[in-house]
Amino acid sequence: MATVGNANIDITADSSQAESKMSGFIGSIKKIGSIATGVVGGLAIFDTLKSTFGGLYNSTINANASMEQYQNTLSVVMRSSEKAADMMNWVKDFAASTPFEIPGLVEATTAMTSYGLNAKEWLPLVGDMASVMG
Repeated sequence: MATVGNANIDITADSSQAESKMSGFIGSIKKIGSIATGVVGGLAIFDTLKSTFGGLYNSTINANASMEQYQNTLSVVMRSSEKAADMMNWVKDFAASTPFEIPGLVEATTAMTSYGLNAKEWLPLVGDMASVMG
């Protein structure tokens, strides 16, 4: 085998254009990352709002359904939807001015009416007695 000769070659390259492109690419990735972070944060806020207002919506629907059921119960016991509506309004007012709650008052009203007692007359007396007796 024969040796022909040696050659030394110096290769120089300007990498500034490649560095500029790479820097732009990395900047784009960072922007996409911050956008994604914002989207994820927005979704988290949306989920929180959805669960908050969803719970509020459900509790409102359940409360309305309960009030309608109370009205129906009183209508059956009082044999009149007009009397039941009047009694339901009285129960709401009585509950607002006492520590008693509507479900318990409707139950007491239903029981008293079933026994032939006037709940508007007796519930305030029973309430006073309950508060005195603790």
